[in-house]
Amino acid sequence: MMNVSPKEVDAYLREAKPNVHGLKEPFYVKFLAQGEYNMNFLIQTLEKKFVFRVNVGGSQLQLKNQITYEYQALLALLPSKRTPRPYFVDDSKSILPYGLLIMEYLPGRPLDYQRDLLKAADIFAAIHQTDISADRHFLWEKKLFSARVEESARLLAPFLQNEEMPLETKELLQFFFNWCVKHQNGESYFEKQQWWVINNTEVNSHNFIIGPEKSWLVDWEKPVISHPCQDLTQFMVKTTTSWRSEIVLSAAEKNTFLTAYCTKIGRDAAEVAESIRLYEPYMYLRALSWCAMALAAYQAKPLKNEAIYQKIRQFLAPQYIQEIMKECGVEK
Repeated sequence: MMNVSPKEVDAYLREAKPNVHGLKEPFYVKFLAQGEYNMNFLIQTLEKKFVFRVNVGGSQLQLKNQITYEYQALLALLPSKRTPRPYFVDDSKSILPYGLLIMEYLPGRPLDYQRDLLKAADIFAAIHQTDISADRHFLWEKKLFSARVEESARLLAPFLQNEEMPLETKELLQFFFNWCVKHQNGESYFEKQQWWVINNTEVNSHNFIIGPEKSWLVDWEKPVISHPCQDLTQFMVKTTTSWRSEIVLSAAEKNTFLTAYCTKIGRDAAEVAESIRLYEPYMYLRALSWCAMALAAYQAKPLKNEAIYQKIRQFLAPQYIQEIMKECGVEK
């Protein structure tokens, strides 16, 4: 992944002169945040703030028009009032060699699992009720288990083929993967329900912005239309909640969140809980496979984030994987 500097963003804005209401000189640009695939900058004018987002690391969905996909997703999500408003997209790569978009700046802090569960339930309920009947933009995932198996196979390959990776972890992940393959016909449960919504698919605490009066879900890099258990499960599993902390939600906390969500969206809580139970092994397989891919990649490039590196090692420890498999009813 390459990097872009605030100076380059500033130069782009002065040359391209994007038609965005309120984006006028004088302005200044500063670095805001960076993930594995995107860089975000703050544009500050005298009266308004914007986020300038640059796709510097390709596409997790294997798309050629990654930034346009995200822009169109944000347009479709506007009725939820829980996502940032997009203003401008440029996928030409003519000035900067990357796709980019300009969107609304939202003030707030990351989500706190111990005090913001009800706010998260409200956000999910609003997003999952967004009308998708006329939308032809999103990728669809009706076969949830098959999608995770296919994705995990791709993610695991560089780890399993690397002779320097720990053998016991390889064997455990291969067993977990084989179990998921064996049981993937259980995905018919979701097709029978026919409950399809927009899923963010990356619902960690730092992709929420909790404001003093309203809260949002941001980072819509890889949304899909699928069963809502995708987002709900990922939100609650410990590989998500403890990614930037050591927090693991209790059964009571999960119940509080799900009850609030089901009340808002008008669904049976027992039915939603069952869908989460069925999907959980596949969510964990995907999470661990991503960690395996990242650990293998770290062997070939300079270490960028020591905290993430140590978290990946924690998640790939044999005892940790065995605990996850036991919780999911996957016995070796």
